[in-house]
Amino acid sequence: MGGFTQLLSVPYAIVAQRSVEGDADADPTNELNAAVKLIGTTLNVYDAGGTMSTDLSSLEESAEVTAEAAARIEADVALQTDLANEAAARMAADAALQSNIDPEETARIDGDAANATNIATNATAIATHNAEDEDTNPENEIELPLKPQDGTIAFYNTGAWQVLTPGTEGQVLTLSIGLPVWADPSIPIPLAIGDLHAGGIIFYLAGPNEDLNGDGVPDQGLVSASGDQSTGAEWGYYGTEIPYLTNVTNYPPPSGAGAEVGDGVSNTTLIVSNCGEAGIAARICDDLDLASFGDWFLPSARELNLMYENIGQGNSLGLGNVGGFAANWYWSSTEYDYTNAWLQTFFNGYQNYYDKVSNLHAVSYTHLTLPTNREV
Repeated sequence: MGGFTQLLSVPYAIVAQRSVEGDADADPTNELNAAVKLIGTTLNVYDAGGTMSTDLSSLEESAEVTAEAAARIEADVALQTDLANEAAARMAADAALQSNIDPEETARIDGDAANATNIATNATAIATHNAEDEDTNPENEIELPLKPQDGTIAFYNTGAWQVLTPGTEGQVLTLSIGLPVWADPSIPIPLAIGDLHAGGIIFYLAGPNEDLNGDGVPDQGLVSASGDQSTGAEWGYYGTEIPYLTNVTNYPPPSGAGAEVGDGVSNTTLIVSNCGEAGIAARICDDLDLASFGDWFLPSARELNLMYENIGQGNSLGLGNVGGFAANWYWSSTEYDYTNAWLQTFFNGYQNYYDKVSNLHAVSYTHLTLPTNREV
């Protein structure tokens, strides 16, 4: 082809020229031999026949729309890529966190499951217990541990049931201050007020080298029999003073010879030696043979008060009424005069003297002639 086409661009216009060389018929009317111009969005074609104009604005808008859509798609792709990257990073972080949480969470879940099982077991046990309770009164029941170990011991103290776990090999079960404990038999256990020992309950501990019965041997303390020996005994020998028995008229409280700690044994001996009456308080105690011990006596006024204070309703040591005393009047072995003797109520601790022929409670005590440390 002998001609050529050159496209020149200027703002808002394009001019195209074409050589007419080689025109076969030399007829200018059927040739595109003038010019083509694009003015704005109008395409003008000039030739010998005139000018033909075509509006190209729709094509421009389509191009702009196409470019905008392409840009938007590109932005969307970029956004999706960012979101995908963010999601991947979050998933990786979650996986790392989960790997750290899983053991702890698993342990918690296991613990919750175990607790739920225990609760269900306890509920079943309680329901069974209630079903078997004849009067449905929980206040008069012994509530034993629901899941005890072999050897578990339940005991009542300070208003509630307590549990003593099983001892170890070689230990023995004993009582300390009236409560069960496991002890090593090779280790001496010191005596304590409230201990069950020598057939009774310790209510007084002697000082160093204190002789409580006058036999020249230091004693360790005094024990009260765990229970009344009578609930209706006279003091005896009414209208007559016991020979050689000191009358105690000092009050309050009764004091002096015949009323102090250690006087009970000699008082009792003098009473039973000079009064032949059967069934009197001193004789009941003197005749007592309890837990292989036969040296029981009727306490002096001071000794009787120590029973009330230490192991009775007086509760001065916080042990409560571990002696099991009735809230009633008890005789002492201390004489006031030929018609009266000293007594004490365990209702409130009040001491007074009263007719020897009155029928009152009698409780006996014994002395301890044991080593400083007992072996159980």
